[in-house]
Amino acid sequence: MRSLNVTRFRFSLAWPRLFPAGRGGAPNADGVLFYSTLIDALLAAGIEPWVTLYHWDLPQALQDEYGGWASERVVADFRAYAAAAFALFGTRVARWTTLNEPWVFTMQGYQLGTHAPGLKGQGWAAAKNAVLAHAAAASEFRALVPHGRLSVNINGDWAQPWSSDADDVVAAGRALDLGLHLFGDPLFFGQWVREQEREGGGVVAAQCSGSDLSPSPSQPRTALAAGATPFTAAESAALLAATPDHFALNFYTAAYVRAAPGGVDGGTGAVAGFERAQASGPDGAPIGPRAASTWLYKTPWAFRAMLNHVHARYGAPEIVVTENGCSAPGERAGAPKAAAVADDWRVDYYASYLREAAAAVRQDGVVSWRAGAGARRRGASASHLFFFSPLHQPLTTYFAWSLLDNFEWADGYDAL
Repeated sequence: MRSLNVTRFRFSLAWPRLFPAGRGGAPNADGVLFYSTLIDALLAAGIEPWVTLYHWDLPQALQDEYGGWASERVVADFRAYAAAAFALFGTRVARWTTLNEPWVFTMQGYQLGTHAPGLKGQGWAAAKNAVLAHAAAASEFRALVPHGRLSVNINGDWAQPWSSDADDVVAAGRALDLGLHLFGDPLFFGQWVREQEREGGGVVAAQCSGSDLSPSPSQPRTALAAGATPFTAAESAALLAATPDHFALNFYTAAYVRAAPGGVDGGTGAVAGFERAQASGPDGAPIGPRAASTWLYKTPWAFRAMLNHVHARYGAPEIVVTENGCSAPGERAGAPKAAAVADDWRVDYYASYLREAAAAVRQDGVVSWRAGAGARRRGASASHLFFFSPLHQPLTTYFAWSLLDNFEWADGYDAL
């Protein structure tokens, strides 16, 4: 990595590697040695470590004992694990994230059952416990790593309206409510999708109340399922006290979204009033070239749109792209080695996305933090390959996913 001039390296701790039973007693010495050695080697090479506490590998003992993230008990156990990690490594690591893509491990793991632990109907409880676990860990972080900066890796696809029709525009806003906003809003605003109606665009985001799911742009509607329990006043206060120090964005692709009364969002199970039609628009043109992963299309313009959206909605003093990359087609066993080495598809993906990030900074105003914009107090691996540096510029850091071959969760090393 030093020979590549990498300046920052993101990796994730494995909770079971440090506490195989999930909690109690001293941490596993072999696990501590492994991470300590890695951190020291990075620092010796002049590479700054960026560490994620949780990358979906819950200790099995906690799942067996009380149901893992679906139980409120996980909050206290995560807090203890986080405190131990901060005490062990916090003097050498300043940049941390608590959770990697909570949308994925809660909604796909506990709502749809497509990811481990393969359960259904418990995703909303898991989502709430996840953000409260972040808040609990953040209180430990402020005490143990006072010089550090903490966030959550929030993922989301850009939702592009299927057409200029007002209902399709609202449907796209609703898709963002059930995607990026599902965790962005409680982490930055202390509540589920906040009530906010914008002029002209028809993007209406309503707090979790009521049952009007009509896609009409003139009527507020909830984007959340009835199972999303509102936060208490004390919980909202704890979330606001733990507001992330920067917005950590994992971004890959976009999807066309159109109005569909009664449609169900496939990621949350919520009656959402929209449906995804990712592959092509009304004219039949594809949204972009498809990668090897069935869900991933090359849509660099959407990266620019998402950066603008994050900057406008959350007013974070800093935006860090903690993941962006692709699974290139044509890399299966038996593919020509020369083509894989040339890596033209992936090179174009990175080049085009970075051009759009530069355009967001230089042309769109994702460049000057405005104090009135709503800002508050301050596994696997990725390499830092691109860096914006002007003063007061929110977009500061970009991590390519991934420097190493990616073990893709349920799919292993098979991108499909």
